[in-house]
Amino acid sequence: MERSMKNSTILILLVALCATASFFFFNAISSNAKEPDESEIHKLFGTYFRAIKSGDVDTAIQLVIDTRWNDLKSQREGYQAAAKEDVIYSAKVVSISPQNDVKYGTIYNAKLNVKNKTNGEFEIILPVVKVNGNWKILIQPVDLPPAYSDVVSFVD
Repeated sequence: MERSMKNSTILILLVALCATASFFFFNAISSNAKEPDESEIHKLFGTYFRAIKSGDVDTAIQLVIDTRWNDLKSQREGYQAAAKEDVIYSAKVVSISPQNDVKYGTIYNAKLNVKNKTNGEFEIILPVVKVNGNWKILIQPVDLPPAYSDVVSFVD
């Protein structure tokens, strides 16, 4: 009887452990799939643009997945140079729309109404993706016409 009680206790503990692990696993997946709140994304871009403008490249780098750089040193140098340019000083999220992506699963394209001194007011679309529970701006290389090269100097 004592042996069967030990086995029952072990079985109950294993079931409870599996249930707890499953809860955390499925909760993590569903929280990553949740569409971003517009205020979260507005805050993300605001923090990012303030960091670039103030020269706080470490904060800016933490907020992005920037695929244009081969290493952190080059990325840091690029961001330091961008801080000296006519960067965007105002950004407002206009809309967010989901898009399937082979590498990242679901990404969300954030359409931003932005302003800078050189070009005035204009719109850009920058994708965001959730990684390890945190929203990040996904910056990928793009070919821009010459007239727009200084518009996005914050990402060069």
